[in-house]
Amino acid sequence: RKEADDVGPQAELDHWKKRMAKFDSLTTYLRCSQCKIVLNILVATKSKTVESWRELDMTITDFTNEAKDNVKFLYTLQKHCEPLYKCNPVTMLDSISGLMNTIRMINSYSRYYNTSERMTALFVKVTNQMITACRAHITDSGYHKVWEQERTMVLERMADCKRLNEEYQKCFQRTKKKLEEHPEEKSFDFSETYIFGKFDNFCRRLNNIDEFLCATRIYDTLGLSNIEGIDQFHARFTLLVTNLKKKPYDALDHRKQDFDMDYQEFKIQHEELNIQLNGFMEQYFERAHSLQRVMEFTERFERLHLPCLDMAVKWRLVVSLYIKDLQFVQTEYNEQKENPPLARNLPPISGKITWSRQLYRRITGPVEVMKRHPDVMEMAETKRAIKGYNRLARVLVEYELVLLKLWSAQLDQAKDGLNSPVLVRDPNTRALSVNLSSVTFELLRDIHVLGGLGVAVPSHGLALYAQKHHVLDTYDTIKMLLEEIGRVQRKINKQFEILMTPYLDKLDEAMSPGLSLIQWLSLDIGAYIASAKRTLGDLEQVVDRANSIHDHRILAGFAEMLHTPMCMAPSTETLTVADFETATSEACKSAGSGLSIKSEAIRSA
Repeated sequence: RKEADDVGPQAELDHWKKRMAKFDSLTTYLRCSQCKIVLNILVATKSKTVESWRELDMTITDFTNEAKDNVKFLYTLQKHCEPLYKCNPVTMLDSISGLMNTIRMINSYSRYYNTSERMTALFVKVTNQMITACRAHITDSGYHKVWEQERTMVLERMADCKRLNEEYQKCFQRTKKKLEEHPEEKSFDFSETYIFGKFDNFCRRLNNIDEFLCATRIYDTLGLSNIEGIDQFHARFTLLVTNLKKKPYDALDHRKQDFDMDYQEFKIQHEELNIQLNGFMEQYFERAHSLQRVMEFTERFERLHLPCLDMAVKWRLVVSLYIKDLQFVQTEYNEQKENPPLARNLPPISGKITWSRQLYRRITGPVEVMKRHPDVMEMAETKRAIKGYNRLARVLVEYELVLLKLWSAQLDQAKDGLNSPVLVRDPNTRALSVNLSSVTFELLRDIHVLGGLGVAVPSHGLALYAQKHHVLDTYDTIKMLLEEIGRVQRKINKQFEILMTPYLDKLDEAMSPGLSLIQWLSLDIGAYIASAKRTLGDLEQVVDRANSIHDHRILAGFAEMLHTPMCMAPSTETLTVADFETATSEACKSAGSGLSIKSEAIRSA
């Protein structure tokens, strides 16, 4: 009989129901009175047609019995076929076992239907209906095309369909194996290729669509990447995808080969695009001239997750450059560890630790990047590089620990230094100077810098740093006080040194506690400095007064005495000797009186 190539098992039941109704009608008619009269007449006349009539009647009876028997067995199948029409491939899985057992029963116990041809046709119709259900499941019963739906949902639904095919064939094989263990039942000697061929072809079509959708999902990352120049490849791939989706045929119709041909053409163009994309990546890497840039480019292309890009080669390049960088850092450490380049305004200890940590960060950064990629860490080259990293990192850590130990010892010395007098006297020049080592300033700066680096500062170091502002302010004040003392001492005239001795002794007495009693953390250091400043002020006041008297009264008086005239020289007229003697005598008397007054004024000063 002629049937569409996609009809389901319900069509088989309908066919046999119609056939049973047709032969039931014939049988009923043959048993009517008119037919019996005609048959009796033919028998009475010994017509040759009687024999043909009887053969035809037996054939009709056989066909009727066949149709009834087939309908009876197919009715038992109907309940198990309903899920094929009403359920989706997921919920349909539970009914496959019952469906297969019913077909097994029909094949074993049916009198007419258990021929290989009919059973194979029944299986094919079951397969057809499963494919129809799968297509409806994927397309929302035909309301949406494959390309119009969300990609993830379509992939999940296609996976459901492929899972149904697998379970269908597994159940068939399990039933076939059971029949082999029961010889009393008829075995499944059917063409599996004929039964499952359509479903396999349909699944192959789904695999192609799956590959296509996965490719579009993978290459979507091109549109999200900010790699310069990558957008052109995204535009070209989008055009390929759009051209395929615009085709007018149904991509799920596995009977038509249009999609397969178009998909093969898409794969060819896609492969060409992959080759060009690899070339683009190689050109991009040619611009990288350092480990950091190569690593940055590798991670950026790695995030694309494109199968066509062989990122393992790029990671091997990263590892090889990293090994060279390790060797460079090792050489730099060996050459400069005793006197490394220090950053501006950093003390020696914290400067050296900062330098060693820079080297440590330089070799650790690439390792942290590679740790994010487990496949890279499993490479033999990476394992060798990690061994070299561990050795060098251990050396740098030990270098820092040695420096910190030295620094801790210096902190103890600085603590003792703050318990010493604030002043010290030079035994040769007897000059006073501030008794605070420059190491203390370096240590205070070290505490600040190392604290920022996360180094645990000892408690006595924190206590020292807590006194930082007090110590530095005191240092500046005392240093300025000593500078003022030097300034005032330089103002003392040598002629007055003996005269100023009591005042200088008083200043020394005021400064002397700083040589023994007053320490940097003393509570009365403020009073000590104030007292010294008052004494210095008194000394400066006396010095200024003495200098003022010397300059304005004594020296000025001597200058006037120096210019006092002792004789009067004639200006225009001529004098006689007697007149000149008389004028000179009078001038000397006047000058003597003036000099006597000025001398008395100088003496009283």
